[in-house]
Amino acid sequence: MRSLLLSPRWLVRHAVAIVLIGVCLGLAWWQWGRANSLTGSAQNIGYALQWPAFAAFVGYAWYRMLRLELRPPAESDATTTTDAPADAAAGGQRTVQVRRRYRPTVAPPPPGSDEPDDEQLAAYNAYLTALNTPSTVTEVPAAEVPAVDVPARRTSP
Repeated sequence: MRSLLLSPRWLVRHAVAIVLIGVCLGLAWWQWGRANSLTGSAQNIGYALQWPAFAAFVGYAWYRMLRLELRPPAESDATTTTDAPADAAAGGQRTVQVRRRYRPTVAPPPPGSDEPDDEQLAAYNAYLTALNTPSTVTEVPAAEVPAVDVPARRTSP
């Protein structure tokens, strides 16, 4: 285990993680100093709080890589099937069982109940056709137009 973590590949990963964490914390310190200066703003405070989050992410990714390297996932998961065909096993593919946990809470409506009757559909299509035809302007007699009292516009003196 120690020899694995001290391999050249892992020494480079350790160094990169430590440098990235140090850079992120250094940038947070710098942004905090800028926020407290005369020219600082709320944006600097936001960045000062954001850089430690980046450092925490690098630390988490480093920890996760270490954990996966030391304890790789088991080859026989609980979700794999044991009755996989021989040709799939020879190709290196695994068959995975998937359980569906979704169940509808409402029964589906019976078929045909939500479909409109043909009479309704024909009436709706006729309505759409009437809307789509170009309308002609018809003259309305002046007696049918209601009178509207519009206030006069004031002009500037």
